[in-house]
Amino acid sequence: MHETKWRFPGNNHTAETGLDTPEMETFKKDPTASLARELCQNSIDARAEKEKPVKIEFKPFTLKKKDIPGIERLEREIDSCKNYWRENSKIFKQLKEMEKALTEEEIQCLRISDFNTKGAMGVKEERSPWYFLTKGTGISEKTGTQGGSKGIGKFATFVTSAFHTVFYSTRTRNDEEAHQGISKLCSTYLEGSDTGEKTQGIGYYGAGKRNEPILEYRSLDPGFTRKEGEYGTDVFIVGFKNGRRWLPEVVTNILDSFMAAIVYGDLSVTVDDHLIDKETVSEVIKSENLILQRKKDKRNIFSQYDLLTDKTAYRTTLEIPVQDKFEEVDLFIKGFSRNESDKATNRSVIIRYPYMKIKDFKTSVSIPCAAMCIIGDNNLNELLRNYENPQHTDWHTKSISDPAERREIRNIIRELQRKIDEEIRTFLSEGETEETDVEGAQDYLPDTGGDAPEEGMEAFGGLNPRVGKAKKSKTIQERGKVEDPDATGRTPDVGSVGDEGDDADKPQGRNDGDGGDPRPSDEPGGAEPGDSDILKRENLSDIKYRFLIVDREDPEYKLIFTSPYKEENAELQLRYVDDSGRKNHVRIVEATNEFGNMPINDKGNVELSLEKDTKHSITIKTDISEVFSAEVTLYAYR
Repeated sequence: MHETKWRFPGNNHTAETGLDTPEMETFKKDPTASLARELCQNSIDARAEKEKPVKIEFKPFTLKKKDIPGIERLEREIDSCKNYWRENSKIFKQLKEMEKALTEEEIQCLRISDFNTKGAMGVKEERSPWYFLTKGTGISEKTGTQGGSKGIGKFATFVTSAFHTVFYSTRTRNDEEAHQGISKLCSTYLEGSDTGEKTQGIGYYGAGKRNEPILEYRSLDPGFTRKEGEYGTDVFIVGFKNGRRWLPEVVTNILDSFMAAIVYGDLSVTVDDHLIDKETVSEVIKSENLILQRKKDKRNIFSQYDLLTDKTAYRTTLEIPVQDKFEEVDLFIKGFSRNESDKATNRSVIIRYPYMKIKDFKTSVSIPCAAMCIIGDNNLNELLRNYENPQHTDWHTKSISDPAERREIRNIIRELQRKIDEEIRTFLSEGETEETDVEGAQDYLPDTGGDAPEEGMEAFGGLNPRVGKAKKSKTIQERGKVEDPDATGRTPDVGSVGDEGDDADKPQGRNDGDGGDPRPSDEPGGAEPGDSDILKRENLSDIKYRFLIVDREDPEYKLIFTSPYKEENAELQLRYVDDSGRKNHVRIVEATNEFGNMPINDKGNVELSLEKDTKHSITIKTDISEVFSAEVTLYAYR
């Protein structure tokens, strides 16, 4: 019979280990969030019956110190470490805190249990799930689309323990049972050695000199045990550092990381008796006590839930080129009006099977929106999984040693983000269906109707106007007729319009027939003796414009509006507002609609005809090199 106790193996006079190993440091920045993500991910990966959700419980409990297995030996090891590292103030301070935590007669702990999983299989085998869980670092048995693969996620649990000590217990589908304790401390003198040998800094509570698991199921939580036939794994964090916000932090991070898995019915989580599943999630996200009340967290959670459950959200499939093939991803998009802009993240979340959020990125559009991309169970998923960072919150390509491989993966990631962004821009610029409510986006676009065009000046999504150096527009001093083969008088004979600005709304006309002096075009006129008519230039009001950016790199815009008028001779003008509040004329250098290129006059304005109650969509390029917000004005010559 092997003796069961704590053992801290020697290092055979080789390297020493401190407390702050790279694996531990990885999860110290946000330990509670890391704990929630890593434990849920591990359980989802071990799912047994696909038609049932994986169930996970986070339950705090109190354990009497005397009931911690091998507590006396653990206390001696921590004391030895403290004395050995006395000259290192940082490590010494942490060990003093561990020692102080162990003076309490009752120790706060946390149990994380999963159900409908296979359990940690292979408790007697090497290179098995149990083996990698308890003795693996940087290695994993996970393949394909399983969430974890770095083999260091388990360190998230040790970071949240006041003395870096965790116990595992499992009952597997193969009717295996085992439990074992692990303590990640630091090197000190090997107990009982007279050679000065140091320890490796890690201890195992197990059976025999080979530190094998104890082949029976054991629960450290006095209020919990597994029933016969109830398979899964329990993690017991001894000395859980449960700050007052631990519950909302866990709930918030579960919702943010696994919202799709919850909504799709693949995951059900109970946190301190609060159930989160597809039936209750809508109420949980509204609770002020269960989720963090930071605006960013709430917006991220609400937008994911909204995209997944709102049937009016736009849904499509994109094809991404991956190694001479195309892999499909699902894309969800929703635009918001001004009144709902607080719901917009202006970001696209990327989720991959088994429905875990990996990252998000900012979209290039400025209309309030939210988007979600889901990479399913396919080759793209499997490929990108290999390049995730240890926290599974981004793709890490800098570590790829092969330059060709690094370029390939970067190009795939860029193409994925480019196609997502392109689809978002296209949808928000053209999608006006009632179902998507993009109609509300007009509140973010210039409205130059009525007598107060200034009120319509809006940078995209409320941004401040931002412009680069514009090419200076030459003052136009030309007179006479422009070629007009149809004799429609489409382009009127205009005199000098001077510099475009606050006083440039009313160009002057000249009656060439009698050589008369110029007069303001809004004076009563009509037909006069001579070769041509004087046309009156009138501002067309009551038009709502959507002025959207299509391309930020080489600024290109799309203008969408519906005219309530029928006009044969109309002119489109753009102006931007500089930092001093002055309106400046913008020269349009290219304009196209569904029929092709549109005529641009020598003032840099677009000439067009309008059909009543017809939607007009014009793609525009200007002589300004940076993105700007525009005031849009339509004139008619009558």
